[in-house]
Amino acid sequence: MSISPKKYKVYIQHFYLFMFQTANDAVEERVREEASRKRKRGAYCTYDDETRAKIARYAIDNGVMKASRKFTTDLGTKVNESTVRSIKASYLKAKKTCTCQLYVFSKSNVLLMRKYVCVPHLK
Repeated sequence: MSISPKKYKVYIQHFYLFMFQTANDAVEERVREEASRKRKRGAYCTYDDETRAKIARYAIDNGVMKASRKFTTDLGTKVNESTVRSIKASYLKAKKTCTCQLYVFSKSNVLLMRKYVCVPHLK
């Protein structure tokens, strides 16, 4: 039994369509897998200036580990030790590089780190 050239051409076209569709499906599945694996990190937390200053002062007085534990319970989100270290370092850098006072606007007299804008000493 022989196949006519027209039928053979139709078979070949269907075969190629099937192959392309299978390849496209495989690529789409791979892209979906990559998209689901891509986001390994969680959401980042942002802290306002007053909270950052409180974390820094507490870390200076009591240590980084205690500050991390305290503010993890106080804020309800995980505050890593590395975050506390970087906040403490930026606070100390702001105090060291500024020869004048930083803004103090808190009721508890916590130094606020508002973009490290300096105010001259008032005597």
